[in-house]
Amino acid sequence: MTSRSAIWTLAFFGALLALAICYWNGLLWFFYPILYPVFVFIISYTIYRAVGRGFVGWAVAALMVIFPVFEISVGSFVMRSICAKEHPGVHIYQKQAGVKGFYSGAGYGCDGLCEDALLNHGFDFVEAQLSSAALSDARNDVLARALSPGTKPLLYLATEPGFYRFSKEREGHPDCTIFEKWLDSLSAGSRPKRFKGICISSVQISSPTAVYEFSEMHSSRATFMGSIKKTVKQVLRRDSGEVLGEAFRYAWQGEPVFQIHAQISGNYACPDVISFSPWDVLMADNK
Repeated sequence: MTSRSAIWTLAFFGALLALAICYWNGLLWFFYPILYPVFVFIISYTIYRAVGRGFVGWAVAALMVIFPVFEISVGSFVMRSICAKEHPGVHIYQKQAGVKGFYSGAGYGCDGLCEDALLNHGFDFVEAQLSSAALSDARNDVLARALSPGTKPLLYLATEPGFYRFSKEREGHPDCTIFEKWLDSLSAGSRPKRFKGICISSVQISSPTAVYEFSEMHSSRATFMGSIKKTVKQVLRRDSGEVLGEAFRYAWQGEPVFQIHAQISGNYACPDVISFSPWDVLMADNK
């Protein structure tokens, strides 16, 4: 091997190493405009020297340049087809007035949705399940880092897996024991303004009794150029399964090695943002 060949061989593997480092450190946005032209030149010239002058050398160079753009074009076409066929977005079929509460199927006890429903949208109660997985997550949740190890599971206002009914009560209510412990651990004795004079009670129940349910489901399917992720949010009647309102969102993301478009402009999605909550369909009894 001549010294010149050795230099090109080292340059070839150096370019591959630069690509790997940028990918694993989330720096493809840096790699694309600065290092990618160098990478294309080294790879193309190395193959050009190996196969000789002619069509093959130029074809390799062209492929190296257009492949990421080709992926973007495919992703855009796939998403346009899905968006035209599936009609994503918010669809409300029937609103319900005088609703006292609903069941949240997320499995995270009284999460942010639960608190918002009770404090800001006039619902008397929210029923929810605390799953074993959620309880385990609570011990490692970013929001729970300020809590002591023994009180981290209180993040979702429940201490063990099961079904619960959460309600807004006056401060000092006997069923607000878990809430008060959580609040004391989080605020160090300083009660947030939104909880002045009120608390959230936690009562364990055998099974949900609410007429209506709010659910959120996620699924994905693989394609040869990446994955398509689907998010579905629904408000339905628990007794009949009748859907009163729903929202769909589709998002496409290319294969990770050539996700250059995702680093620059984000994933292709329709709609870009999905905003759908139980109170878009259910109107509280005292609201």
